[in-house]
Amino acid sequence: MDRDSYRGIVGNTNFLRFWAANMSAELGYGLFELAIVWLAITESHSSFFAGVILFVEFATYSLTFAVGPLIDAHPDKKKFITWIFPVQALLAILITAAVLAHAITVPLILLVVFLMALLWDFPWLAASVILPLILRKEQLLRANSLMFAVGGGSSVLINAMGGIALAVVGVGGASAIYAAAFLLATLLMLTVSVPRVQVDRKEDGNVLTGRLAEGWDELMGGRRSDLRAFFFLSGIQGFFSVAPFLLIAVITAFYLKGQNGVMNFGLLNATLLAGGFAGNFVYGKINPTRRLGKSILASTAVEGILIALTPLALGYLPFLYLLWFAVGSFDPVFYTGYTSYVQATVESSMLGRMKGNIYLLRGTGRGVGNIALGALVAAAGLVAGAVWFGVALVIVAVAAYAVLEPVRNAGYT
Repeated sequence: MDRDSYRGIVGNTNFLRFWAANMSAELGYGLFELAIVWLAITESHSSFFAGVILFVEFATYSLTFAVGPLIDAHPDKKKFITWIFPVQALLAILITAAVLAHAITVPLILLVVFLMALLWDFPWLAASVILPLILRKEQLLRANSLMFAVGGGSSVLINAMGGIALAVVGVGGASAIYAAAFLLATLLMLTVSVPRVQVDRKEDGNVLTGRLAEGWDELMGGRRSDLRAFFFLSGIQGFFSVAPFLLIAVITAFYLKGQNGVMNFGLLNATLLAGGFAGNFVYGKINPTRRLGKSILASTAVEGILIALTPLALGYLPFLYLLWFAVGSFDPVFYTGYTSYVQATVESSMLGRMKGNIYLLRGTGRGVGNIALGALVAAAGLVAGAVWFGVALVIVAVAAYAVLEPVRNAGYT
């Protein structure tokens, strides 16, 4: 059996436990995010306010650049998961109590989104650093594709149930599920064997200055022009690639009013994630490690074309589902590809900082992109938002292929 194949990777029981822990947390977080966005857009009746909520979430993710030095400086990466997940579960329990007490307000929604995203930064980045510690680099692209594919595939059920959950038990029910999922993830992660990393203790008193500066010097002034290119490109691509989630919320809230909008919100997101399952699975099967740059740019261009076409399907629901499945098939390739590339080509002692630094522009771009798209849809309508953001993705992909040689030729063996 080829140990770098899908069968070989899932034969690693330590990886399976790590994967199960991440999947449990991601499914709980995904359902909670679904509930918060639906609450925001239905309570405010505004695509712009929904964009503000998503801006707060994604802009907070960009703070991983400050989390990276802490993770790189600690020999036990797993603790950033086993310590943080229970705190998130406790916060979800408190939110459930607030919902049941009818104490949810707009400022509270904003605070909750910020806290949840801030706490998520730590385990998200730690998990990215742990993966290359428990697998070989030849396995990383397939492992990431498998995790994102099956994570997304399992989320299909969660999102399909999400419409029902929101209609029946509301945000409180989603928060309770979130809490249970994170407690389960904690228990699973405790069983994962993660090698401790030897850390230079000379800088311990200066983690957030010395190590932070070292990480930025390496990214912006080091020999890795490919990482600098990904830093800028991921921010631009992130700005426009936020379109699917917000567009689905607008379509189901304002254009499918007579067709059970909340149910279709859950089901359309499930369809998008089903496409992500298919796309990631096929991407990992192809495993184009030597042609990562070309593969992510081609997928970005195709996704842009499909997003621009989605308004044409508003009058025919089955075609609308088919289009969003197709969008989902290409949507995760950029992130899966560049994440695997960074994990495979950056030393473990610098990986947390490099991954966090590169995500700074991406998180900021995705946050601002949500506000911009929400404002554009509010001012000019759904068609304008979908067409402008879709066409922009095509332009970004073509321009990057033409001028960013380090990205175009990115790959590893």
